[in-house]
Amino acid sequence: MILFDSHHRPSHRPGEHEIIVPIRLESKTALLEFLKEALRFPEYFGDNWDALNDCLADVAEGAEKFVLVHHDLPLESEPDEQRVYLEIAGQAAAASEQLDLVFPDDFRGRVEAAIRRR
Repeated sequence: MILFDSHHRPSHRPGEHEIIVPIRLESKTALLEFLKEALRFPEYFGDNWDALNDCLADVAEGAEKFVLVHHDLPLESEPDEQRVYLEIAGQAAAASEQLDLVFPDDFRGRVEAAIRRR
């Protein structure tokens, strides 16, 4: 699920992991490294968009729930890369109850537009 909530509070439900995405992640490499660690991707994770797509699909099918909380949009200086990230993560979250994305209300239009392009 994709949520737009500038005042999001953790739920503290068992089996649910809230992950705060660091602000100002400006490189694809930094974003993918963060997600690999935070979402416990396998060691063979390929540090590319195809690998992210595959691993998010695995997360979506898993038993644990992950909530990625964004306080800004990553990759602001790389709009094409940002669009790809939003498409991949947005599609994975829309297709599963095991992955939620949270963004501030102000980013609703940009996130929704990117997800529709896929």
